[in-house]
Amino acid sequence: MNLQDFKRLEKELGHPPTEAEVREYKNRPMFKTANVQFKDTSYNYKTSVNGKLNDAEIIKYFKNQLFNLGNVHDDMHVCIECTVEASSFTPCLN
Repeated sequence: MNLQDFKRLEKELGHPPTEAEVREYKNRPMFKTANVQFKDTSYNYKTSVNGKLNDAEIIKYFKNQLFNLGNVHDDMHVCIECTVEASSFTPCLN
């Protein structure tokens, strides 16, 4: 585990992680799915995001942020809601 991941886990837990918590963190899924929603629902989409981030970090990245959804011309929209699909992954602590 690199220092950045250790600090992120420490912040998430509110204390320095134990060896078991570090193992659990390392066993998290590589990706999670974020459901990004806009006022005009035709722009809603799902995207894969870093599975090491907690749900609050992922939501903070998207929610209330301005995104350019155009392909040739700018088409700016604000994300009004973001949800993260729960992972079915159960870490093994052995």
